[in-house]
Amino acid sequence: MIFEIKKFTKNILLFIITLFTVYSEGCIKNSARSSSDAASPLPKDYKAPNLLSFNNYWSGGKAELSTYSLQQFLDGEMRDGGSAELIFVTEDFSNARQVKLDDPSKSPRDKVSVLKMNEIRRFTSGLSDFTIMESVFTPVDLAAKPYSLKSVCSTLGVNGQTFAQLNFHDDGIQLRHFSYFEKEGDNTVYLPKAIYEDELINRIRLDPASVPTGAVRMIPSLIFSRLFRQPLNVEDATIEIVDGEKESKTLRIHYPDLQRDVHINYAAGSPYQIRQWEELDKGNLKMKAVLKKTIQTDLNRQNKVSVVRRDSLNPAR
Repeated sequence: MIFEIKKFTKNILLFIITLFTVYSEGCIKNSARSSSDAASPLPKDYKAPNLLSFNNYWSGGKAELSTYSLQQFLDGEMRDGGSAELIFVTEDFSNARQVKLDDPSKSPRDKVSVLKMNEIRRFTSGLSDFTIMESVFTPVDLAAKPYSLKSVCSTLGVNGQTFAQLNFHDDGIQLRHFSYFEKEGDNTVYLPKAIYEDELINRIRLDPASVPTGAVRMIPSLIFSRLFRQPLNVEDATIEIVDGEKESKTLRIHYPDLQRDVHINYAAGSPYQIRQWEELDKGNLKMKAVLKKTIQTDLNRQNKVSVVRRDSLNPAR
């Protein structure tokens, strides 16, 4: 009897030791992966371009506004007849607080010049209009600051509102998410450093050579996460840039685990206008936006009731 008890105890101890060994090895492997697979925000051989042509186009506080025809998949159906807008403008941003500076001269050491992109999508969902707005803030000098500082996304539909925000910090990325759905609720999580999918359009506008190709670690789009109820994590992805038609190039993103693809077509020459982009799930089209018209304007001078310019951005097709 005593022998059997000793044998049983010995087996239990061996089992516990085996579990501890497997767990420890797993932790070591995961730790090694997190350090070795950390996202490379820039290509290894990246050289900062001369920003003269960029500054010539974007200087003077002018914003670029582009309108797109939109097809958007939601709740099992493709919604045709929608519209999308991309609005780009450079701003003086606070590196510490990650907000636009009211008076940059008072915070010269905190000031970072960023390219801000506002993306707005509008389409009909049942009896109501569905509106999405996202803003992404990417440093103009990527060689000095290679990570986008902030990405914000809000949705408004007949059921209510949701809001999500990514903030870059030296030790990782903070994700805050607020939703009226019980399973999602309000929460805050922390992710390792990685490229935002949503910043790639900004990188194209700044300098397509700043986009790393090959295997990368990436945080998928906030809009994708919202519409398809996908929790955000850092995902394995591949990026390639291929030549397109009419002096254009196409940036292709593929997520093998998500079976998701994103294609962004842009003009091959500066200022690298975004002509079209689309999203696919398991090869099926889920979103497509095609350029209609682009103008440059001073946004701060176009806010009065007497100024009517929206019709000029939406020409009859």
